[in-house]
Amino acid sequence: MARKKLSRPEELLNHPIRTRVNDAVFNRLESSLSESNCHSIGELVRKILSKEKIVMIKRDMSLQVHIQELAGIRSELRAIGTNVNQITRHFHAADTERKKMFYAMEVAEEYTKVSEKVSVLMEMVDTLGRKWLQR
Repeated sequence: MARKKLSRPEELLNHPIRTRVNDAVFNRLESSLSESNCHSIGELVRKILSKEKIVMIKRDMSLQVHIQELAGIRSELRAIGTNVNQITRHFHAADTERKKMFYAMEVAEEYTKVSEKVSVLMEMVDTLGRKWLQR
């Protein structure tokens, strides 16, 4: 299958330029590459030579702990929701009032777990909000 023709042939890269750099320059290019939106060192160097915009991506590693905690809370809330759904199914299938009361008490326990997780979540959102709003 033939390659698709470019809509603008003037953008075709048809002049190769080769150069050599020392280790320090190469390491600096690699570190810039890991933080940029470029996929290769060649693409990065082309953008530098043609003075195109390079988008640099900075990650705040101090938020990594909070992100992991939020992911944990999310999975715990999902598990609690699954438990509530199962208890509700058993509640509707129960034939006596005593069993229904038992399942209602279990749902109440699950909802107290939810309120604990939500309070932790609100504290985290508050601290993250203060951190971001001070910038």
